[in-house]
Amino acid sequence: MKQYIPGDVLLYTNLLELYCTNMVDEEYRENVCEFMCLDTMEQRFRDTRVLFCEHQGKQAEWERIILAPAKWDCNGKLEKVVFAVLNITEQKQREEKMQYKIEHDELTGTLSRTAFNRATEILENSEEPFAFVLLDIDKFKTINDTYGHDVGDAVLSCLVSVLNRKIGLSGRLFRLGGDEFAIIMNRLTLEQADYVKQLIEAVNVLTTSGVDGLPEFSISAGVTFSDRGYHEMLYRNADQALYYTKETGRRGCTVFEDIK
Repeated sequence: MKQYIPGDVLLYTNLLELYCTNMVDEEYRENVCEFMCLDTMEQRFRDTRVLFCEHQGKQAEWERIILAPAKWDCNGKLEKVVFAVLNITEQKQREEKMQYKIEHDELTGTLSRTAFNRATEILENSEEPFAFVLLDIDKFKTINDTYGHDVGDAVLSCLVSVLNRKIGLSGRLFRLGGDEFAIIMNRLTLEQADYVKQLIEAVNVLTTSGVDGLPEFSISAGVTFSDRGYHEMLYRNADQALYYTKETGRRGCTVFEDIK
C-alpha cells in the first residue's frame, strides 16, 4: 500500500480518498467509505470487537479490510484503531466454486433444486409477472428400463441442452429431481400462453426426431402465470396442469387457467 499512499499524508479523509482511489474497485467505494466512517466507528466497536468489509480491489481481485480497536482513553473514547488489508482472492474463488456446485445439478449442469428454492424465495416479493412451468419426460422409466441408466442420463442432459437453447435469456431452467424440471420465464403474462405452448412443442419436435443418436422421447408440461410474486399455489396449479397433460395424451403443454 505504501507505493500508493505517500508517507506525508496525515489527514484521515485524504488517506481514505487515496486508499479508495488506488485500491478499491469503483463499484465498492461507497460501501468502503461508509465502513471506514469515523463518526460511526466507535459505536460499532461497542457492538463487536472486530469489523470486516470485503470488496473487489484494483491490486487484487478481492480484499478484506479488518479494523480492530487498539486503544481506548480513560473516558472510554476510542483513540487508536488497527487497520489491515488481506488479499482473499483465492478464498473467494473457492467459495464461488462451492456455491456453483451447490446451485447446479451435477449431471446436467442446469440449476438445482437449491437454486430453485432460493429463486422462488426472492420472487415472493417480485412485482413483475412471470410464467411458471413444470415438465417431465414422458415414460422416462421405460427409457431407463429399456436402454439403461446411462442412456437415461444422456436423455436428461440432451433435454437440458435443448430447453436452454429454446429458453435463451427469457427464463431459467431448474432440475428439481429425477426427470422433473421447472422453468421460470420472466415478464410473461397469460396473454403470452401460446408462446410457452409453442416453445414446448418446438422442444418436442426436436426430441422426437432422435437427437445425437438417442432414443426418441417427448415431454409433458403444465404452465400457470403470476401477476405478482411466487407462492406455493403456483406450484400446485402448474402440477395440476402437468397432470392434465399426462391424462390427455402426453406430449404437450396445458395452461392451468384453461382447465375447466
